Amino acid sequence: MKVKKVNYFWLAGIFLTLSSCTELSFKKIPLNEPQIQLQGRIDTSSDSTLRMFWPGSSVKIRFHGKKLRTTLKDNKGDTYYNVIINEDSTYLLRPQIEKTTYTLADLPAGEHTVELFRRTEFTTGTTTIYNIELGETADLLPIDKPNKQIVFYGNSITTGYANEDISGSDRPDSIFTNNYYSYGAITARHYQAGYSCIARNGIGFMVSWYPQIMPELYNRLNPNSSTSEWDFSQENPQIVVVNLGQNDSWILKKPQSPEYKYQFGDTILKEQNVINYYSNFISTLRKHYPQSNIICALGSMDAVADHSPWPDYIKKAVEKMNDPKIYSFTFPFLAPNGHPRVADHRIMAQKLIHFIDQRDLWNTKL
Repeated sequence: MKVKKVNYFWLAGIFLTLSSCTELSFKKIPLNEPQIQLQGRIDTSSDSTLRMFWPGSSVKIRFHGKKLRTTLKDNKGDTYYNVIINEDSTYLLRPQIEKTTYTLADLPAGEHTVELFRRTEFTTGTTTIYNIELGETADLLPIDKPNKQIVFYGNSITTGYANEDISGSDRPDSIFTNNYYSYGAITARHYQAGYSCIARNGIGFMVSWYPQIMPELYNRLNPNSSTSEWDFSQENPQIVVVNLGQNDSWILKKPQSPEYKYQFGDTILKEQNVINYYSNFISTLRKHYPQSNIICALGSMDAVADHSPWPDYIKKAVEKMNDPKIYSFTFPFLAPNGHPRVADHRIMAQKLIHFIDQRDLWNTKL
């Protein structure tokens, strides 16, 4: 993909081109139109809006015509999207807190695709889509549904946290996080597979840098609501990848920390406790994905450094489950000074693709 060079800091204030089309008339596309391709967990419960939370979720339109626009609102204003035109040029969009109409495409007449791809995790804001409109003379076209699907569960590594921060300082500004260039999204595009990413910065399967842990988050449609449940029947992935343990590995070394005490009090956990917690979570996922291949991954930060016990914990948990379609996999230690950058994510994707291909995991019957 050719990425058009953009000034992110300028765009953060200007937000692409606001609706100023010379075409006087537009026609609305019903948001429940089956020819709109939705990827990831998107709230479609309302006929009048779509709501987007999760990194890597996207809306894709294929049409014949010139113009496409949408009306958006983000409740925090810290969320960023890639607007991908014809699988080629990428622009940056940061929806405002105020309900605003944006021109996503103003192109020569012809056949085009436009994808709105969420770069950032749910903590940066909830984005509401109020409408999608085509120029009056444009026609909506169908998009082929992927025949492969892959789902990722993870932490900041899987969100792509700070992967575009070339300063190397892991700055928390959400502009530096781009899930499109995370290892998961790169892997999914390699296989032309449907992609879903359930991830949050700082989360663990036992303990996190805040009270919530992945076993409390994994089954939500709206991650901000404990009563919002995801309908797992909407997806049937051949492959599920779980990359958790980095945050657990840090906090379990700090039994006096508030994060540790919140989950475990004065109990000092041993190796077998870690193995049991992990295998219990994977067993829970197995109930939702009874036929999927599940890859229990770890890396690429210091949980996989030399002499770390954590890769062995994951391997022992997988052995304990004794399921021929559950695998352990360790990424190389690529990020000794912070989070992996885009180049590291590309290496991670290459390693994961090789692992998948060696075992022919796409051809497992569901």
